[in-house]
Amino acid sequence: MIDWCGALPDRERSYVICLGFFDGVHLGHRKLIEEARSIKDSRGWGICVHTYDIPPQKAVHPTCHYRELTPLDEKVPLLLSAGADLVGVSCFNEHLMHMSGEDFIIHALLGDLSVKHIVVGFDHRFGYRADTDTGKLAEICKRQDIGLTIVPPVKTPGGVFVSSSAIKNAIITGDMALAQDMLGRAPNAHMIARIRKSNHF
Repeated sequence: MIDWCGALPDRERSYVICLGFFDGVHLGHRKLIEEARSIKDSRGWGICVHTYDIPPQKAVHPTCHYRELTPLDEKVPLLLSAGADLVGVSCFNEHLMHMSGEDFIIHALLGDLSVKHIVVGFDHRFGYRADTDTGKLAEICKRQDIGLTIVPPVKTPGGVFVSSSAIKNAIITGDMALAQDMLGRAPNAHMIARIRKSNHF
C-alpha cells in the first residue's frame, strides 16, 4: 500500500521512479532527481520519488535511536520542490520488511505505476534483510523491461562524499559550513536540535 503526496498517479502516464529513504534531501538525493528530470525531458514521463514513513532501521532494530535529518512532513515538500511530480510513501511494516526486492518492485511499485525507468544511488539496498543491491536490481529491471540508472557518489566542491551520516556528523561536531555544503542549504534549528539529541545515526 502506497500513500501518495503531491498528486495521484496518472494511470495513462509512464513514470521514472527514484528509490531511497532520502533523509535530508541532500545533494546526493537531488542528483537522483536531476537524472530523473533529464529522462522526463527526453521521454515526457512523470517523476515519482518513493520513500518510507519511518527509517527502515527503526523497524528492523526497534531499540535504535535513529535521528532523522528530515521527518516525513519536512521531506515531502523538499522532494516536490526538487522536481518530483509525486511522492509515494510506503508504510515500513512487518509485511514490507519481509518482502523480497523483486516482490517489492512487482507488487508494490508496478501495481500502482507504469514504471519505465528506475534511478538509485550506487549504494542503494532494499528488500528482505537488504539483500537486493544494484546488481540484483539490474537483473530485476532487465526481466521487467525497465531502464535503470545508478548514480555514482556525489561530492561537495571541497571533495567530501555526501551522505546523511556525514551530514549528521558535521552537525554533531559543529561544522555547519560542511553540513550546508552537503545539504545544499543551511541546516535549520529543528534539524540541528534533533541530531544533537543523540549521537546515534
